[in-house]
Amino acid sequence: MAEDYSPGRKLFSGLVMMAILGFGMAVIGFEIAADLALDQKGRKAYARVVKKEVASYSRRLRPRTSYIVRFRFTDNTGQRILGSDSVEKEVYDRIRLGQGLNIKYLRGYPDVHRIGEASPYLLTGGIFLVFFVLFGFAVSMVIHARR
Repeated sequence: MAEDYSPGRKLFSGLVMMAILGFGMAVIGFEIAADLALDQKGRKAYARVVKKEVASYSRRLRPRTSYIVRFRFTDNTGQRILGSDSVEKEVYDRIRLGQGLNIKYLRGYPDVHRIGEASPYLLTGGIFLVFFVLFGFAVSMVIHARR
């Protein structure tokens, strides 16, 4: 026998979903905004690889691995910046310590940077769309719970 949620429980569930999904949309939105800013206003710089790291962690009981490249570059003010970027395994395997890399960074915000030119808009945008649809579902739950 299926139980129907009470209006109060639907309202609470919808508000919790909205909070979680809203936070996720903000984080993903920032990533998209940073990528767009780098594409439109990013300055190119030459960086030197100083360290490579492999970070393993579990997400939803599934092991994940991140391949991180740390590098040093000089921004437009002459300040030396230590940066890092997560890359695909194939890219990580090709990069060597001491190797030079082309990077892009934001003038005035050199902590916003990435290796190379490519930007993963399709994946990030797709994830944002899924969060947006789920957020709409949560809003619908809240609206219908109040009736």
